[in-house]
Amino acid sequence: MGMVILSLLVSAALLLTASIHYLLFHTIVELFSILVAGGIFIIGWHTRRWSENFFLPFLSTAFAAIGLLDFIHTLTFKGLELIPGDGGNHAVQLWIQARSMQAIALLIAPLWLSGDRKNIPLSLTAWLLLSGLGLFSVYVTDWFPVCFIPGKGLTPFKVNMEFVIIAVLLAGSLHLHHHRHKMDHNLYRNLQAAQWLTILSETAFTAYLNFSDVINWIGHLGKLLAFMWIFRAIIHFGLVNPVGLLSYNLQRHATQLGDVITQLNKAQRIGRMGHWEWNIASGQLAWSDEIYRIFGLSKETTVPTYASFLQLVHPDDHAKVTQAVATAMGDPDAPYRVEHRIRLPDGTEKVVMEIGEVQTDRSGTPTIMTGTVQDITERKRMETMLLESQQAAERANQAKSTFLANMSHEIRTPMNAIVGLSHLCLRTPLSAKQQDYLDKIHASANALLGLINDILDFSKIDAEKLLIEETDFTLDEVFGNLLAVLTIKTAEQGVRLTLEADPALPAMLVGDPLRLGQVLTNLGNNAIKFTPQGEVTIAAHLLNHSDQRAEIRFLVRDTGIGMDEAELKQLYRPFTQADASTTRRFGGTGLGLSISKRLVELMGGTLEVESQPGAGSTFGFTLTLSISSQKPQPRTPDDDPTVMARIAGARVLLVEDNEINQQVARELLEMAQVRTRVAQDGIAALEILAEERFDGILMDLQMPRMDGLQATRSIRAKPEWSAIPIIAMTANAMTGDQERCLAAGMNAHIGKPIHPTTLYATLAKWITPSAPLATPEHASPPAIEEPFLPPLRLLDSRAGLRNTGGNQKLLLEVLAKLSAHHAQDHEMIREQLTHGEWADAERTAHSLKGIAGTLGAHPLTEAACALETALKRRESPETIQNLRQTVAVDLAALIEEIAPLLPAPEPEPEEEYTHLPDPEILLPLIEEAIERLRIFDAAAEEPIRAMAPHCAASALRTPYRELAERMGHYDFEGSMTLLERMAGRLTRGDEIQA
Repeated sequence: MGMVILSLLVSAALLLTASIHYLLFHTIVELFSILVAGGIFIIGWHTRRWSENFFLPFLSTAFAAIGLLDFIHTLTFKGLELIPGDGGNHAVQLWIQARSMQAIALLIAPLWLSGDRKNIPLSLTAWLLLSGLGLFSVYVTDWFPVCFIPGKGLTPFKVNMEFVIIAVLLAGSLHLHHHRHKMDHNLYRNLQAAQWLTILSETAFTAYLNFSDVINWIGHLGKLLAFMWIFRAIIHFGLVNPVGLLSYNLQRHATQLGDVITQLNKAQRIGRMGHWEWNIASGQLAWSDEIYRIFGLSKETTVPTYASFLQLVHPDDHAKVTQAVATAMGDPDAPYRVEHRIRLPDGTEKVVMEIGEVQTDRSGTPTIMTGTVQDITERKRMETMLLESQQAAERANQAKSTFLANMSHEIRTPMNAIVGLSHLCLRTPLSAKQQDYLDKIHASANALLGLINDILDFSKIDAEKLLIEETDFTLDEVFGNLLAVLTIKTAEQGVRLTLEADPALPAMLVGDPLRLGQVLTNLGNNAIKFTPQGEVTIAAHLLNHSDQRAEIRFLVRDTGIGMDEAELKQLYRPFTQADASTTRRFGGTGLGLSISKRLVELMGGTLEVESQPGAGSTFGFTLTLSISSQKPQPRTPDDDPTVMARIAGARVLLVEDNEINQQVARELLEMAQVRTRVAQDGIAALEILAEERFDGILMDLQMPRMDGLQATRSIRAKPEWSAIPIIAMTANAMTGDQERCLAAGMNAHIGKPIHPTTLYATLAKWITPSAPLATPEHASPPAIEEPFLPPLRLLDSRAGLRNTGGNQKLLLEVLAKLSAHHAQDHEMIREQLTHGEWADAERTAHSLKGIAGTLGAHPLTEAACALETALKRRESPETIQNLRQTVAVDLAALIEEIAPLLPAPEPEPEEEYTHLPDPEILLPLIEEAIERLRIFDAAAEEPIRAMAPHCAASALRTPYRELAERMGHYDFEGSMTLLERMAGRLTRGDEIQA
């Protein structure tokens, strides 16, 4: 109230002075304001050391600078003009600067109530520089805009600046109100009064020219009163009530400390952790409230001591706790950390974790030990549950893996049979309705087989069992395989397929061509599927490259139906198509894109898509691949003259029981001018080694009489043969097989089908010719631009040609031998199993797998591999029968597919038989077979097989062979016709061959 009365008295006196002499009034007001600003600075600056924040030092420094500007403004004012001016313009300019800095100071001053002193020097320096810059812009550079023109008055800039200053002051008032909780009430009230008095002053200065000089007087008074109220705030805050301020700070800090203690207790309660302090000399313990809760004790009735604590420890853990305490006491640097059980008064048990440290006196004697106790009972229970869950998950994962492995055999085997049988049936004369039915069965079976393969692939990726290989390859090879796969589909769909390869792409890269091809094939198939008409483009562009790496962008574009935003969001979700209508219209599981996305990520890229409905889609990903130092070989896919030259002249013993594998390996070795001798099995190899010396041995594993592992052990047992390099050569390429080979004494392992590059490189690494050729001459195989065979469904002619070293003649010979000598391998396996010859049956399946792999007959390779695995595991007769049937179907289909490509075999002279077998034995078998064939029962093979020994040396030998061939091709109707004819001949007793 006193301040208000004082303000009114000062105002009245100054208004009276203004009415008498305005210049005197102005001088008094400005000088008084300058004195107030100086007082603000002196008081505020001297409180900087004990003030809890930077609020007072900042505000006092700011008003010191403002007072300086006001002082120069006064000396420049028209009529006084102790500093020469330019007709009053400088005075008005300095006024605007002073009021602007005052408004800004009052706006940001509350920010310094936080107690942060880090920016004190920077803030003071900035404020003083700003003041100096104002004077510089007025008196040196004339940068500051003109505010007053003699004869015309104030400029629009000056008037508008008054409004800007009012706006800043209003914002400062709101800012001050927002920070009011950081200051006491008197400080807040005085500062708000100063804000509004300054607003009153600036409002008056925007309007006094339009009214009267009294408004001008009010403006000056408002500025002076604002300074007085700020001075009062500083006096009250800095001098009058320092003890109150200190008390306020202490009270606030005490409140904050209380809050911290409350939060600490709350944190201890939530974390179930308490702290303790043990006076070692007295044995007394101090526990926090939480420890009482953990131990189930009452704070009022319990006096904690070390002895009473030990009574709580579980008897079985007593020694562990005392040992931990003794260790910490003996070595204060050793951590005290022990997990143990406690028994509560109610008989229940808890598990706690104790952590502590020991403090010592100057002599090193332990005096105090402090630490924490945490109740980890729940955590231990959760750990136990987690361990059990993990074990259950591992069991479930193992069950899933077992299930998938079983599904691979159990589902793919009958599916292969369905595909094969329906394919064979489609090649027989059919009615239109039968043709339609079988076409649909065949297409559906292929789609289902693709789904099964996708599920197995996805499961392998999901289990993180799929590895990305790093091998040398060319993009031309990947694109060539892609073209072979997609051409048929684009032709059926009527879509144009374009492949674009950047000419600047490196010739040889390092990566996984199989997985890259799988991704591009999936994306290409999708593009073709969803493009009813138009074009599909698959492109590879070089983005960046160095000497070691190349960044390549792969794109698959189509002009198909496209997708909208909603469909794109769920595009990569497994088992999900874009929408239900997509699945109905185009089929599919939605796994292809999910698999492709994961494969791209495993290769280090990200699969992206751009699409619009009706405008097609573009899938793209960028891979950074290493550039191979190898050069592409223009002559054949796999020869290497440098490596071949190193092994020319070597003598190698080839231990292999299969005739086809012998021929392939022998001719590949002859291409490198390696002299070869063949041994049929391990025993023969030992006999030959006793007669001749060799530079190395190529050893098959599965052979009759003595297998490769036994033979290797026998060779290594003789000192004179211990240094001969032995290289395993087998279709078993699993890690365990390689380890068994090395354990037996072999030096290396080559998997079948044999790749010439791998064969030559391995031989060059381990074998040194005892009589090398001085100038080896390598026959250059003919350059092969395209496979010499037409596209085949069951035979990858490129792979077969690669595995035979580019030798077309050899590939045809191997195909012919497969047709002539292995067409009945499935029957041989059945006979071997009938006599309990499991090892022989396994070896037969193994040989067929190796031959098929060499030829590039991938479906037959897979079927033979599955059968070999089942035989090795001694699986159920039903499983083996199904797998054997799959081999029979794939083998018959392959032989039928390659038959037109092979030269017609010369007829073998055959002994003629005229007598018939015993009708009483044969007729019941024929009748049983006919009855089963009428209902399409595959068990008809049993009675037909039983007829074989009776027909072999009789007049029915030739009809029986034809019958066996028809059954092999699932020609049930033709087989019934033959059986009826044979039964008629037996009934008539006709012994003359028809």
